[in-house]
Amino acid sequence: MANTTVERTDGAATLTPQVRNVLLALIVGGIAAILDSTMVTIALHTLAVSLHSTYGAIQWVTTGYLLAMAVAIPVTGWAESRWGGRRVWMAALVLFVAGSALCALAWSDASLIGFRVLQGFAAGLIFPLMQTLAVRAAGGRASSNLIAAVSLPLALGPILGPVIGGVILNWLSWRWLFLVNVPVIAVGLVLAWRFLPADRPGPGAAHPRLDLIGLALLAPALATILLGLSNLSEDGSIDHAGVLVWLVVGIALLGGFVAWALH
Repeated sequence: MANTTVERTDGAATLTPQVRNVLLALIVGGIAAILDSTMVTIALHTLAVSLHSTYGAIQWVTTGYLLAMAVAIPVTGWAESRWGGRRVWMAALVLFVAGSALCALAWSDASLIGFRVLQGFAAGLIFPLMQTLAVRAAGGRASSNLIAAVSLPLALGPILGPVIGGVILNWLSWRWLFLVNVPVIAVGLVLAWRFLPADRPGPGAAHPRLDLIGLALLAPALATILLGLSNLSEDGSIDHAGVLVWLVVGIALLGGFVAWALH
């Protein structure tokens, strides 16, 4: 068949060249977001000194990134159905590289935190789209080779991110933690334009409606739960107000979302 996406050789499933090209575009485009989520963590002390901030304030560089990711993830499915996976993927890459460039130009802890939120929102679109677009390119078949190819960068990110970040901090300014994303994303955009199939909905296609009530419940639920868990490492006890209050609020909002979804 002309549209076959999986070939079998000696009984083992192998990916076709078309699928491998899509995976290449997705991995190159997403690797910056994967590494950036952990690369900046080791630079918090350097950032606090360089930007004349406190350690408590500069921690929001990573916390804000994670919270923005949590807010963006529930929007991804709707955005993909509304505009097509390829367009949303490329828009997310552009948003991420813009956030990276702005982070490199940050002049204070507040500006860096704000730009990291922009980065985190883009990353929240990138991560789920990597898997969705990969499986779609393979005709909906989530073979072991496909899942391994997509999962490997996600697994290596927490390992390689701190290593690369340490090398950059040893030889260059902290601003290069973000500037290094620019050429990587540029290559990722070219590959996405070249290899990702156009899947924009047709003019007569029905546009899905965004569930605003569900989004208003789920996005802050995920954000507050993550905030409570991130405070747990700082406060050291789950019964601390900074942990317990956010967890209770998040769980309550999540329960409200479940009830709304079932209704």
